[in-house]
Formats: sequence, structure tokens, C-alpha cells
Amino acid sequence: MSAIADDYESLQIVTDTVAEWAKKDGCTFDRQELLAELEALVREGYAQAYVLSARPPHASIAEYCETRADEFWFMLTLAGIRALKQLD
Repeated sequence: MSAIADDYESLQIVTDTVAEWAKKDGCTFDRQELLAELEALVREGYAQAYVLSARPPHASIAEYCETRADEFWFMLTLAGIRALKQLD
């Protein structure tokens, strides 16, 4: 959740961020597990997948699909921000 808390983040940015955190913590990183967690966050209303564009509307909500995950940008919803604050 922290990796997508501040702004729209691409899957690559989220993957790189989480992989770096895992490395620092001495943990293993699994991309499939990350995709499953993103899907759960979207399904449960804590995050949203978006398609970004240079033309208006610049951000459009997208229906999450794992096979298209590389096309999306992710950001926490208000419910996700509240949940993350409770974890801190």
C-alpha cells in the first residue's frame, strides 16, 4: 500500500520499490504475489487502477485485469489511505 500511497505509480515503479524494500529486509520478492496483492487491493476498494493519458481526461479508472497490469497506474483510494494510516 505504501508504494502507491502518494501518487499514480506504474506497475514497474511498484515492482522496483517493493523489490528494494524486500532486499533491504532480507526477504524474497515474488512478482506474482505482488500482482495478487494489487488485485486484492483493487477488489476490496483500497486501490484503483488507472489508464493515464496526455489528453483529457488525463486519468481514467480501469477495470483491473492481471494480463494488462503493465498498462495500468495504481493509486490508493481514500479507504486505502485510511487503512494505511491505521497500519502505521
